[in-house]
Amino acid sequence: MKDKSRSIIRSFIGGLVLGCAACLTLPAATLMVTSTADSGSGTLRAALATAADGDVINFSLTTPAKITLTSGELLINSSVAIMGPGPANLAVDGNFPSRTNRVFHIAADKSVIISSLTVTNGSAQGLDDFGGGIYNQGQLIMSNCTVSGNSASSDGGGYGGAIYNDGYQGNGLLTLNNCTVSSNSASGGGFGGAIYNEGYQGMALLTLNNSTVSSNSASGNGGGFGGAIYNDGFQGYAVLTLSNSAVNGNSASDTDGGFGGAIYNDARLSGSATLQVVGSTINGNSAFGDGGGYGGGIFIDADDSGNAMLQVTNSTFSGNSASGSSGGFGGAIYNSEGFYGSATLQVAGSTLSGNSASGDSGGYGGGIYNGLGQSGNATAQIANSTLSGNSASGAGGGLGGACYNDNSTLTLSNSTLSANSADSGGGIYNDGSLDSATLMIANAILDGGIVGENIYNDSGVVASEGYNLSSDNGSGYLTATGDKTNTDPMLGPLANYGGSTLTHALRQGSPAIDAGNPSLSVPPAFDQRGPGFPRVQGGRIDIGAYESSDLRIVASGKTGTALQLSFASLLGAGYEVVSRTNLAGVTWTPLAGTTLGNGGIALTTISNAFGLPRQFFGIHELP
Repeated sequence: MKDKSRSIIRSFIGGLVLGCAACLTLPAATLMVTSTADSGSGTLRAALATAADGDVINFSLTTPAKITLTSGELLINSSVAIMGPGPANLAVDGNFPSRTNRVFHIAADKSVIISSLTVTNGSAQGLDDFGGGIYNQGQLIMSNCTVSGNSASSDGGGYGGAIYNDGYQGNGLLTLNNCTVSSNSASGGGFGGAIYNEGYQGMALLTLNNSTVSSNSASGNGGGFGGAIYNDGFQGYAVLTLSNSAVNGNSASDTDGGFGGAIYNDARLSGSATLQVVGSTINGNSAFGDGGGYGGGIFIDADDSGNAMLQVTNSTFSGNSASGSSGGFGGAIYNSEGFYGSATLQVAGSTLSGNSASGDSGGYGGGIYNGLGQSGNATAQIANSTLSGNSASGAGGGLGGACYNDNSTLTLSNSTLSANSADSGGGIYNDGSLDSATLMIANAILDGGIVGENIYNDSGVVASEGYNLSSDNGSGYLTATGDKTNTDPMLGPLANYGGSTLTHALRQGSPAIDAGNPSLSVPPAFDQRGPGFPRVQGGRIDIGAYESSDLRIVASGKTGTALQLSFASLLGAGYEVVSRTNLAGVTWTPLAGTTLGNGGIALTTISNAFGLPRQFFGIHELP
């Protein structure tokens, strides 16, 4: 254990090129914690007080164990590794409400690893309202940890209920690997219910790998900002990366409004804030308040000459909501350039489904709200993606069930919009009434929902680049080469047809099959589902996010004279087995019985197959 732990901490320090020369040359010591007391011999506090750079702290305790703090936070003033016995076996408890102090404080320029423990019941209040569980001024890697039940609050705002990563006028680095951050809160102003990533006049880097951030909240006077995470590039530089992680069930709320139910990405005042969501889920988050709900999932703010970017790849946004008396804006994503700023949203290989924007004054952009700025630039690019079942509603009207493009630029390519609804623009509402709005569509399926046309254009520009398919007349805008209107795309239900996200498969005979742009010089390598699902099959690209392949039937088993066949199926579709005795023949003969598709590999059995003359079998989807 000693050698392994030493290797970990040395690799971390060496890789960052941080710390002192002694960290890399002097042999490390292993310090053992043998007491759960707050202070004294054998305690964690004593070990931290005597630890030198490069040392490792281990635990020899009867588990499950809890260290309850009674004399203030634990200051980590050296570059060390704290190696716990597992989050279920050791909790370091800040003792709130009996005490009002955070749990850990990592001093500036220190490189620290915290592994396999729980941080809980920490509280940061008043003038020191930063990071209820952990305040990091250095470089921190957490692995296999739970951070729960912590809080930050004050009249002016609480910052980072669980963790505050401080890059103010310096550098802050925080990485979470296989961690759970849950049930934390920031209140009194409420910035980052779980994590605040502070890049103000400096640089802050926050990375989450295979981690879960859930059931956190930001609320209080003046608004709630970032129910789970606040990524702050205000006059500085902040980068947040989510990889194979889940940010679910968080909320931002206040009477003045809720902004970013899951994440608030802030690049205001010439700052830079970059948010990357890769292979992750942003589900069931909410932003709400009398002043309106903005960005149920993510809020992007580039006000006052800021530069903000959100890149979403192979991810899912589902069941997020933005609501309030003054309206709901961007059920999943709100992308705003503000004054003179630049806000860029890129969505690829992803699904936005079941998100909603609603309010007494109206709902705008059930899936995405793009724009609402002056003299700035908000751009949204959606490629190889699916927007399904999103809605905008309210007493004041619902506009843009899937997308509301507000005096900005929206590009849609190789994508599928289905079953989205709003009073106007069930699919897309393109609003150029105040300045100018441009909507560009190519190789996309627009399949209408219960309410609202697929495209509603108010004083903007709609440019079809061809090979689109709309279930209605496309409001007269889809007239380019290859466009099809008033045509049923024949989609399967939203389901798992392979890959990491849900999609709408194309049924047999769909007019979208092999109907895309034949002149694409470099088509995408894969459809929305990614590797294993080539983008072009049958010699020509399909329209939409899904590339159809021929139904393939496989002999998968034999019981006596019965033959079991398997095939990939659409959820809820009916199939029949057909046969003939000669492959050169024209007519297939249906066999008795049908099989209901399950959205995966379906099985069917042919009785007495081995007692028949030679037969060729096939599978046919029923109309």
